[in-house]
Amino acid sequence: MTHLYLSDNQLKILPETIGNLTNLTHLYLSDNQLKILPKTIGNLSNLKVLNFKNNKLTTLPQEIELLTKLEELDSRENHLKSIVQFIGDFKSLTEFNNVIIPEKYQGIALKSWPARWLVDTNDVELRKLFIEVVRYKRREYQPKGWRYVEN
Repeated sequence: MTHLYLSDNQLKILPETIGNLTNLTHLYLSDNQLKILPKTIGNLSNLKVLNFKNNKLTTLPQEIELLTKLEELDSRENHLKSIVQFIGDFKSLTEFNNVIIPEKYQGIALKSWPARWLVDTNDVELRKLFIEVVRYKRREYQPKGWRYVEN
């Protein structure tokens, strides 16, 4: 099985055994009642599309960082403060929260996006993503005594 559609099922829990479906490339979990995702989601190393829009998630498991083949991610309408901390190293994203990432930005980890790119776009949703990346960088470096300097 490569595609699994569990959207619109009022799911409150996603079983740990989801991590056994290592051939999955597409996982749709939107419009449920999920509050957490199991750590085993990190076992889905072939996942290219992950949609968990419109749930009740407040955080994500650190293991989501292992989904390095992810091309499309939709995390809208949850209670997540910042998702950049989890996906900031991804280089394969082409679509994030229904925003198409322009080709010239693809292949570059989100955490590495320079703030000056913010002025390169008129796309409102893409600007929001750039702003979130910049805010994440500031939060990440300042508390540790680092000073963020743009290259």
